[in-house]
Amino acid sequence: MATLSFFLTVSIYISYFRFVVLFAIAATFVGCGSVTSVPGKKVVPSETIVIEKGLPASELIELLGEPEEVRDVEAPREGFEVWVYTQVVKSTEYVGTDRISPETSTVTAETQFLIADGFVVGWKRKKDVDFNYD
Repeated sequence: MATLSFFLTVSIYISYFRFVVLFAIAATFVGCGSVTSVPGKKVVPSETIVIEKGLPASELIELLGEPEEVRDVEAPREGFEVWVYTQVVKSTEYVGTDRISPETSTVTAETQFLIADGFVVGWKRKKDVDFNYD
């Protein structure tokens, strides 16, 4: 009798474990990620793009769309400006050991292109990651 209750208890735990594993797999394959874009801007390209120093600013616009913001350089020089593009990606995963709960991460990436006399002369990129646990 004790052996039977032991196997029933183990069977219940195995069933629970299978449920959790299947739930985790299903959550992984569900389209949880999304890309937020600014209206009127191009969405993140599906193919790889190449941006090199010396690229005409007009070609940068063809690849990425109009910049979201145009800034003056810190030490103002004629013909120089900074074009800013921002990308926000949100995704949700279900994590936990005792209790499964959603974890939402928001990655904000800002790329600043230095434009001089109509050509790309450099760039820098920064990323911020924010986690939200429900």
